[in-house]
Amino acid sequence: MLAAGCGGTSSATSAHDGGTEAAACAADGWRTFEAQHKVFTFRAPCTMSGGPQQGADSYVGEYADTGMLLDYDYGAYSSDLSEYQSLDSYQKQSVVVGGKSGYIVTGVNPGSSAGAYVAGLYVPDTGTTGAKLSFVAACDSTARQNTAVAILKTIAF
Repeated sequence: MLAAGCGGTSSATSAHDGGTEAAACAADGWRTFEAQHKVFTFRAPCTMSGGPQQGADSYVGEYADTGMLLDYDYGAYSSDLSEYQSLDSYQKQSVVVGGKSGYIVTGVNPGSSAGAYVAGLYVPDTGTTGAKLSFVAACDSTARQNTAVAILKTIAF
């Protein structure tokens, strides 16, 4: 459930951005990204690349930046992230993002080739009938894991 690739620009049109004009890079070095049909948005560094992908029964997306891979699944069968409970240093924190209740999990997976430092968000009720959101980041450092948590907290529905 993780992406590959990196690089990107702050205002180019791309199929990875759903074929829409990408939001301009803000003064803080972050920009807004949109999921398919604008079911939710999130803010991330302007250097992030990727976008919505073809999903079988849900909206999915993959994004990457140096040292960080992000992946989301928005649909009826999105993971509740319980598979991460066995990670080293596992923590689970209740949050409200975009007016919806959920939780963020963090932990360390030393055997992961995608990135040992994991951060994930699960929202069991997005306000759309039956739709849940899971959004997971694998990072190469605690600093990037902290950035991933900051990204997850910017989600708006």
